[in-house]
Amino acid sequence: MPHYLIASDEDGPLMIYDEESPKNFKGVFADNIDDLSKILQFTYEFIKVEDNHELLTMVNSGAVDFGGTLSATSSRSKDYNITFSMTLGDSSLGIMVAGETGAGFDVFKFLKPLTWKLWLSGLGATVVMGHIVWIYQRIEGNREEFPKNYLSGIREGIYYSFMSLFKFGSVSLKGLPSRILMIGWSFFALMFVAAYTATLASLLTVTYVSSDINNLADLNGKRVGTIDLTTSYRFLTERTNSEKVLFDDEEDLLMGLETGEVRVIIYDIPIMRWWINTRSNRNDLKLLSTVLEKSGLSIAFRKDYASQLLLNDFNIAILQMHEQGMVVDAENNWLGDLSQAKIEKEVITDISHFSGVYAFLGIFIILSVLTMLLKVKVVKKKYKNSSVEMESQSKEWNETGV
Repeated sequence: MPHYLIASDEDGPLMIYDEESPKNFKGVFADNIDDLSKILQFTYEFIKVEDNHELLTMVNSGAVDFGGTLSATSSRSKDYNITFSMTLGDSSLGIMVAGETGAGFDVFKFLKPLTWKLWLSGLGATVVMGHIVWIYQRIEGNREEFPKNYLSGIREGIYYSFMSLFKFGSVSLKGLPSRILMIGWSFFALMFVAAYTATLASLLTVTYVSSDINNLADLNGKRVGTIDLTTSYRFLTERTNSEKVLFDDEEDLLMGLETGEVRVIIYDIPIMRWWINTRSNRNDLKLLSTVLEKSGLSIAFRKDYASQLLLNDFNIAILQMHEQGMVVDAENNWLGDLSQAKIEKEVITDISHFSGVYAFLGIFIILSVLTMLLKVKVVKKKYKNSSVEMESQSKEWNETGV
């Protein structure tokens, strides 16, 4: 039975140094290696190193058989002349914020499902529809319900449009153009009310985090905490214009968020997930659902022939572990339930979500206008023909002396 030396450093819940443990380490990766040893039938011992640089250097030099786990990156593979196994777990970068969740009392919460732009655009659409309805009904001669006076007529038109949003319109509109118009408006009303009610229900029943961080661009100009010489530091340097606040270690990083030195931190999702699920006094910490950069945890091997043969065996075993749910079991055992750690961002319906609905309404407005123009043209033609007939008949009567 082969015996392997494995380089590893302390890394939160992934590898926790513990002299009382059988292999001096415990954690997610320690459980993964134990499962691999049972599948591939080998014995092993961990060699403790200080950081990833020492780990990769030892792998490259042959001082150990392999090392891990760490994020598999092209720069590490190139700089240390190593290769990586299949991913054993997730090491994606995420965002953690501190503060109150959106479950508190808010008098104006009923307005939050839609952005102010969408509220204004909906109001504008209602006013426009009110004008069109009034004009059409004037042409159709429905002046009992829609008076000729502008202020009185527009008032009734806007009132009708607003009430029809909620299916309370009781006035029957005259003419085909108005009915075509109302087909488009009914679809708009259906989508508008459905979007509002669905989003409001989500806000009332789902815990969310009130934060101004929604995407990568929102990090620009913010004080963002991280640890130097990590993948999160590289990400902040290369992808954002944020003000980086560097901390010495993970405990200091967490403390900086808790004390308000920074309002947001960028770090590995598994570590932040562990913080939330294992520390009872960290209830105000929330891991947002936004994933900034996807990455996986892998084992590092040398590129020589013997190591590549070993890597091939490990990849097959890792695939077997994924299929049997062993990787997920190890993560849940140490990191806790992901659904308890990850809090969805507050979902608000924006005007950009309604661009297709407005386009659909616009098509029916145009169709109704064309129909009305055609109808007016036909009526004018009939009137003209009728006038010609009357003139002809009058002329004929004059000639006959009748």
